[in-house]
This record gives sequence, structure tokens and C-alpha cells, in this order.
Amino acid sequence: MIALACLAFAATCVLWWPADPSARAAAWLTGEAMTKRRVVSAGLLPPLMGAGVIAATALVAARALVWVVPVLLAAGTLGWLISQARAERVRREAAEEVVHACQALGAQLRVGDVPARALTRVAVDSPLLQPVAATQAIGGDVPAALRAVAGRPGCHGLFYLARSWQLCQVTGAPIADAANRVADGLRADAAAERLVAAELAGPRASGRMLAALPALGMGLGYVSGGDPIEFLGGTWVGQICLAVAVCLVCAGLVWTTLLSRVG
Repeated sequence: MIALACLAFAATCVLWWPADPSARAAAWLTGEAMTKRRVVSAGLLPPLMGAGVIAATALVAARALVWVVPVLLAAGTLGWLISQARAERVRREAAEEVVHACQALGAQLRVGDVPARALTRVAVDSPLLQPVAATQAIGGDVPAALRAVAGRPGCHGLFYLARSWQLCQVTGAPIADAANRVADGLRADAAAERLVAAELAGPRASGRMLAALPALGMGLGYVSGGDPIEFLGGTWVGQICLAVAVCLVCAGLVWTTLLSRVG
């Protein structure tokens, strides 16, 4: 049984490990985005590790599953909530940078800079536009570079700038007006998003409060003369109730987070 558990863990590691470990080190050193294959591998890692732990526990000590499964589910839910909060923060920061970049680009063009020089100057203070400026420097397709950067989270506003830039190149219209219109539209979208986030703050807080109610119930059980810990940890019925409760709380947290997602 122990050998089978070790084989399950080894299979999990083999499935996760990249074909080229040097690519992982290079991505970490340069700060470049992971490739699609690495993104898929990173997304599959927690479920595979969890499945390996559950399989090993089932083979070695099946009775411990009533504790292992809730603990893994709670840890996975906590990690997912943290990653969602981090991704949302990155998305908001990127959206704000896109608005500022469009405003700065329009301002540079209005004072008489040519598009190439204006883009280079704005890219100095806007890391998102640095790949676009590099493409511009070698005579590449600026709208295509803008669309490529727009695929990042929070950067969808650059799609509109790319369309405006391409249209101005074809028609000869001034890019400054187009960049300012894009910035105005993105500011309006950001204001609407902040309003929605403020309206959803109440339901989000209510969901988190409901997730903490089971702990309050245990306290009330002690006040009324009972021993909830003894029941939940010392009997099979209590252990099953605890496992089901943890699963339901985790499902509720995930559901309320998805319902209150903005953007």
C-alpha cells in the first residue's frame, strides 16, 4: 500500500514537472508571462496533488479520509480565495495604468509630438506599453502589438486604442483625439465598475459572516452545557457532520465570491 501511495505521488510530480525546467527559471528571471502549457500545468497542480494525497490516504488509512478531505478542501478554498483577490488587484492596477497611458499619449500628441515619439515617451512611465514601443522602434505593426498586450488581464482597453490607431493610420485622422476618447470611455467604465463593487460589498460581507456562523454555533453549544468538540471529533456521526459542514462552507464561499465578481 505504501508503495502504491508513493507511485501515485510520483505520477503527480511527473505530470506537473515541465518538459524544460530551464524555461521555468527563465520565466521567473525575466518576469515574462508563462506559456499556455505552463498555465495549464500550474492550474492542474493543486487538484493533482490533492488527488494524490487522497489516494495515498485511502490506501494507507481509509478512516482518515473523513479528516483529510475537509482539510484539503478548506486549504484549497483558502488558496483559491487568495489567488482571486490577488488577480483582481492586478487587474484593477492594469486597468488604471491603461487609462493613464491613453491620457498621457493623447497629451503628448496634442503638444505636437509625432506618434512614434509620443509612444516612446509614454512607454518610459508605462511598462504595459514598453513592448509596443519596442515594436514601434523596429518598424513593426503597432496595432497588432497593442492587441497582443490587450490580452492581459485588465488591459482590454488597449483593444480600443489599437482599433483607433489603425483607423487613424488608414484615414489620416489625428490619433490624439482617438486616444482621448478611449481614455474617456475607460474612465466611465472604471467609474461604473467602482459603483458596482460598492453595491456588492454588502452581499460579499454577508457571505463571509455566514461562513463564520458555524463557529458561533459551537460557542453557543458550550454555553448551553454541551460539548460540540467531543461530539464532532469523538464520534463517527460528528465527524461526518463536520466534514459535510466544511464542504458546504467552502462551497458557499466560492459561490458568493463568483456571484460578487466585478468585471
